[in-house]
Amino acid sequence: MSTNNRKRTTAKKRTSSSKKNRNSKKQEDFSSFHTEVAIWITVALAALLILGNFGLCGQFGKVFSSVFFGTFGFIQYIVPIVIILLTGLLLANQFSSLAVKKSLLVIVLLCMLSAISQMIVDFDCKSAFEAAAYSFSNHTGGGAIGGGICVFLHKFFGKAGTVLIVGVTSMISLMLIFEKSVLKLLREAGISTAEASRERKL
Repeated sequence: MSTNNRKRTTAKKRTSSSKKNRNSKKQEDFSSFHTEVAIWITVALAALLILGNFGLCGQFGKVFSSVFFGTFGFIQYIVPIVIILLTGLLLANQFSSLAVKKSLLVIVLLCMLSAISQMIVDFDCKSAFEAAAYSFSNHTGGGAIGGGICVFLHKFFGKAGTVLIVGVTSMISLMLIFEKSVLKLLREAGISTAEASRERKL
């Protein structure tokens, strides 16, 4: 009896281990393609947006694009390209801390560009909804994001303060994205200019 019980337990172990192996193989199926599939889906969606921006994707593409124009405003023309680049950056770096931080900084920069677009078109916009409706229809301005930023900052800091805050935030975002010190670049430019003037005198 004991021998039979041992055989049964051994058979059960083999069966359970074979099932685990099958499950692990199923989970491994196509796992190496997940990143590439995500990239291609993102590219397809971004391509739809780009085509919709220029009225080349039928009525659906036109509405789809207009919704994004209503959200981001004029910079919607570059948003699809940014989406592709950010997706590639995050997936290639496996959502590392630096990649996530840089992606967030790019989003902040896009928001500031939306605000700049809104300042150019209508600095005295009354609400984010008004800005979104205008951008939805005319494909310009700052959309809901840019309009909302301008309305909020204008209310508390005035026009000059809004321009200053948006400009400095954009500068800081660019500096951190490219990891280049603006002051260092200006210093280097000043040194090279001074050296060039000395050479001319000699």
